[in-house]
Amino acid sequence: MYVGKGKNMGILNSKEAEYLVSNSTKTPVIYYTPNIHKRLEKPPGRPIISVINSVFSRLGEYLDKYLKPIVQQGKSYLRDSLQLIQELQKIKGADNWLLVTIDVNSLYTSIVQKGGLLGVEKALYENTGMKQQQINYILEGLKLAMECKYFWYNKDYFVQTKAVAMGARYAPSVANLYMNILMSNHLTDRSCPHLASVIRNNRTLKTLDLSGNNLEGRQFSYLLKALTTSQIEILLLMSNHLADNSCPHLASGIRNNQTLRTLDLSRNNLGGPHFRDQMEALTTSPIERLHLMSNQTTDSSSPHLASGIRNNRTLRPLDPSRNNLERHYFRDLMKALTTSRIEILQLSHNHLTDNSCPHLASGIRNNQTLRTLHLDGNNLEGPHFRDLMEALTTSQIEELQLSHNHLIDSSCPHLASGIRNNQTLRRLNLNENNLEGPHFRDLMEALTTSQIEELLLSHNHLIDSSCPHLASGIRNNQTLRRLNLNENNLEGPHFRDLMEALTTSRIEELLLSHNHLTDSSCSHLASGIRNNQTLRTLNLNENKLEGRHFRDLMEALTTSWINILQIGNKNLSRDAKRELKMLRKLRPGLEIYC
Repeated sequence: MYVGKGKNMGILNSKEAEYLVSNSTKTPVIYYTPNIHKRLEKPPGRPIISVINSVFSRLGEYLDKYLKPIVQQGKSYLRDSLQLIQELQKIKGADNWLLVTIDVNSLYTSIVQKGGLLGVEKALYENTGMKQQQINYILEGLKLAMECKYFWYNKDYFVQTKAVAMGARYAPSVANLYMNILMSNHLTDRSCPHLASVIRNNRTLKTLDLSGNNLEGRQFSYLLKALTTSQIEILLLMSNHLADNSCPHLASGIRNNQTLRTLDLSRNNLGGPHFRDQMEALTTSPIERLHLMSNQTTDSSSPHLASGIRNNRTLRPLDPSRNNLERHYFRDLMKALTTSRIEILQLSHNHLTDNSCPHLASGIRNNQTLRTLHLDGNNLEGPHFRDLMEALTTSQIEELQLSHNHLIDSSCPHLASGIRNNQTLRRLNLNENNLEGPHFRDLMEALTTSQIEELLLSHNHLIDSSCPHLASGIRNNQTLRRLNLNENNLEGPHFRDLMEALTTSRIEELLLSHNHLTDSSCSHLASGIRNNQTLRTLNLNENKLEGRHFRDLMEALTTSWINILQIGNKNLSRDAKRELKMLRKLRPGLEIYC
């Protein structure tokens, strides 16, 4: 029922829906691991519910696919002990510091379901571009998984009635997001006078992070007045419910401060008539980084943004992403871009359409400082897309993000024209478009003379007939190092052409996961990697490569230069696992993830 609902709503594609419905399941069981770090003799046990291959195990994987990346973006996230050591080594003058750790007692079994769901909802809303419908769907799935924690123990069935089950795939992510809620300070504007007294006369404080509070109110002005005499260089005010009324106070603070370099105002609500005050103050400030993501600013804010960047000589990255800047005033912002010093402009998820392309073209054509332009998550497909690509030829842009823009095959000639004559572009992201078709050839032909080092083409509905064009593009290109072809459908007789071209390319990382590749592709893969001297990473996850030719691939890998092989598949047979085990013995330096 849950899966069917997701498919009917357009949230799940056919592949995801099919994967979530498992025909062969196991009953979860409970077991204990001894906590020897707490007590060596008769150590207490940690209860783990093993849900591997259970009816909810794949749902847990699906949920964690969205939650884990958010957790990893957190400021307090540490991958492992090695990263902690590396981070500590970066700190200078810490010889006399005392390292303190804090542990939450029985965290997983203490998580209140409502709090866990609240933490996940907040994280999805603030860190993704998901629509509310999809957020609600994920929360519904999480609630279902959290409520159905049954297991088999001592010849009987039991249900864990509260909290999160240790052993669930999503559990670590939910626990981290739950802690984010608990660790929020809940400061209100009444705290601002106290904060002001601290920073006003402090000459050593350089970074102040007040994110995740609720500082909106009449006493917010005290904090900003104190900012004028502080030495703060980085001020983070994300998710503070700041409204348009706060803009004059923000303006006063940054206008008279000469040390502030980074100001992050993301996820507030600053759109309104007073937004002008803040942008006017920007013209005289030394701010270098300004983040205005998700502020509900609209097209009417574009003239004020334009005024701010036109006369500012220090601002380098500007991030007004996830707003709604589409319409005729967007032209003003792009005109101002021509005289600014901005190097990174993030305009992703701004509801920009084909009508914005001439204005974008005007902005980048005459700007010689812009190096990175993010336009992902818009809808730029249309006749005016040509204008943007023509302007690209004279720009200095090194990275262009165009993922999820509804671009189709007819856009390929324009893309080709843009990259053919551009000598600065190094990274082009075209993920999640629909470029399959006869004109895809034009784009690949242009690739041969470009300087692109990273090309992302995942989820573009490319099929076997695209392989000869891909082959032509990489065969004669000596700069391309990373090619992402994940989530297409390249299986077929022409896949051989792509692999033959790989032998003369300089590609170091090739991503081919979820491409419906079968055993018949193994011989072509083997030929490609056997004669390639540059390839170091190969991703073949979630294909169906098993069969009599699988051994050809394994043999080629024993003599290849590949360092990392990703070949994960939930249904790997014993024979395939045996072949991989043998490969590990023959290539002990090869990292294999399956």
